[in-house]
Amino acid sequence: CGKGMEGGDGGNITIYGAGTVKAIGGEHGAGIGGGCGALNPINNKLEGGNSGTININAQGESGNLAYIIAKGGRCGAGIGGGSYGNGSGSIKEISCEGCEENSEETQISKGEGIFIKLNGNSNIQATSLYGASGIGGGSGILQEGESGGSFIGGNGGVINIMGTLSDSITAVGGIEGAGIGGGSNGNGGNITIGGELFITAQGGNNASGIGGGYALEYFGLNCTSGSGGIIEVNGQVKINASGSYGGAGIGGGFNGKSGEIIINNCYEINANGGYGAAGIGGGLHGEAQCIEVKSANKINAVGGVGRVKSKDNNGNDITEYCGGGAGIGDGTFGYNTAAVSYGDNAKIN
Repeated sequence: CGKGMEGGDGGNITIYGAGTVKAIGGEHGAGIGGGCGALNPINNKLEGGNSGTININAQGESGNLAYIIAKGGRCGAGIGGGSYGNGSGSIKEISCEGCEENSEETQISKGEGIFIKLNGNSNIQATSLYGASGIGGGSGILQEGESGGSFIGGNGGVINIMGTLSDSITAVGGIEGAGIGGGSNGNGGNITIGGELFITAQGGNNASGIGGGYALEYFGLNCTSGSGGIIEVNGQVKINASGSYGGAGIGGGFNGKSGEIIINNCYEINANGGYGAAGIGGGLHGEAQCIEVKSANKINAVGGVGRVKSKDNNGNDITEYCGGGAGIGDGTFGYNTAAVSYGDNAKIN
């Protein structure tokens, strides 16, 4: 699906109704979305590979599920950007410090975003092999230039997901890619989840379940790389979100800040951080910026434990535990404990 040629953006893609769709991306391409980005010889910049506008409006019937399987190729998202590509749309971003939203939106690529609406008896499985998200950004890259470097691709873009009680989504990021959100070196973009569906989101190594991908340590160059972006959860959804080594369950990837996370309501959220990362919040080395839990029926948030291998007095190998990420808040070495607030109807474990 999308344009498989080098430099190909996804254009406008619409999938609707019942039945089965199986989309497997080729080398560097998304399963559904963008192809491989390419070097523009005129300006010497990598361009293309973006998701374009993707609309999935599925509705199955009892005994006849709407079933979508999307597998990205190397560096391509299951649903979203191809290699060096973003999701799409105009996104809001927050400041590097605190949680103040910038007044103007940023158009990250052509298209309006990724819109998934499941209307009953529908299932989506979206996976990536390496560097990209299950749903969202492809693999980003640091492109060197005369005045330093800049990150190309990886941003999750606008991602809107809605579904009913009989619907489910499984999103698994490749190595360094979030389950839902940013690919390698990309932030989560603007992610909105609502309805009553069940979501399982698993980040690849160094990435979050929902939010940011892995970030290089170039905070001065681009402090939003690896950030969770802006994540909003509504309705009575059930979410199981797990980050891998260094990635939050929901929030930042390795070296990434939490971004802005707003939970207006949910049926249940189980968020598990990878090594040193928060369950909900910053990745390893990442601080919490703005996390607001207004109301929730049940949230289980577990930070990843830090571990150091050493030897005892007899020379035997031992493993010592040295703290780790917060359940909700900072990752290990993050220092913004005032970034989290709770409403009266938030039930947290």
